[in-house]
Amino acid sequence: MLEYTKDWSARWALYSPHKVAVKDYTLGTSVTYQELHRRACGLANFFEQEMGLQKGDRLMVMAEHSLPYVILFTTAQKMGLVLVP
Repeated sequence: MLEYTKDWSARWALYSPHKVAVKDYTLGTSVTYQELHRRACGLANFFEQEMGLQKGDRLMVMAEHSLPYVILFTTAQKMGLVLVP
């Protein structure tokens, strides 16, 4: 059983791993909750290990709404980063 967490991608990856989480109608692609969680964890690992980011750090973002933006947003939520538009 999962402990209560605000990590919604981990919860949805557990409960509905094969359900579509995000669909990019422009590119015609989609990712499941499991894939979104996996990609967000990978990016979080990169941010922590390679960039030294930690909870509360600010991350400036210049991006259009897209699948990579959703992955970045999910990673920031998972790590406790503050996105600065």
